[in-house]
Amino acid sequence: MKINIQQLDNSYSDELIDLILTIQQKEFNVPITIEDQPDLKQIESFYREPGGNFWGAFIEGELVGSIALVKFDERAGAVRKMFVKKRV
Repeated sequence: MKINIQQLDNSYSDELIDLILTIQQKEFNVPITIEDQPDLKQIESFYREPGGNFWGAFIEGELVGSIALVKFDERAGAVRKMFVKKRV
């Protein structure tokens, strides 16, 4: 099994939303919606333009994981949206 890691942009929003909301809502029973996470529809402006980034892990073309970095300043940032799809 080969894992491909690549930078994500807004064209991956729907796949990310499906991955992340499924994990949040179904695995962890967190009552959160896409309206609570508008950053998932604004990957480029929220993460990349300020100097952070968003990456996805793919297996055979399927998005199976995500991780993002939000840049606060030249010396600080935060890891966000770190999720891995549960194997079924």
